[in-house]
Amino acid sequence: MLLLPGCFGVLDDAEQPVTVFTDPPGAHCELRRNGRWVGTVSPSPGLLRVNNRKSDISVYCSKALHEAATAVLVSSRRDLTIGDIVVRGPIGLAFEAGTGAAREYPSSITLYLPPLSFASARERDRYYNRVKAHASEQAADEIARIGRKCGETLTRRCRNRMSAIAASRDDSIADLETKRQRAKIGAG
Repeated sequence: MLLLPGCFGVLDDAEQPVTVFTDPPGAHCELRRNGRWVGTVSPSPGLLRVNNRKSDISVYCSKALHEAATAVLVSSRRDLTIGDIVVRGPIGLAFEAGTGAAREYPSSITLYLPPLSFASARERDRYYNRVKAHASEQAADEIARIGRKCGETLTRRCRNRMSAIAASRDDSIADLETKRQRAKIGAG
């Protein structure tokens, strides 16, 4: 029997599960890549298997009496181990790069759907402060995970991924602040 290392494991990594969380739960979420439907999670939270590709996936979630939210699952190159290189070989790695199997998305994403109105300014501020803190914690955890995975010698790719997460966190917090400022107080 002839084993071709270039073909081993290629199909295993062509797709992955992604969990979509929303705050609050119970939202209807659609995932699209390049404008094409990838799948639906309804109600949230829920898990969806997605094919790995170079293109990012847009996530749009909505729920009655809440603002809709949009986020992006960023496609990134999967880190290779020595085992990947030895077992799959150059042909397998080239094939995986072409099919998207060498790519990965974050395993989960959380979207915040703020209420359309709040009983008081204090309730509104409490909500947004909690959500901003949670977004900061998630980003810090992901940056730390990448740091551990990359080890002491942070490559340019690792630094770029960490910077992208920090920029995304900053954008999310700025968006949340905009929503906080326009949130209705009272029976709205």
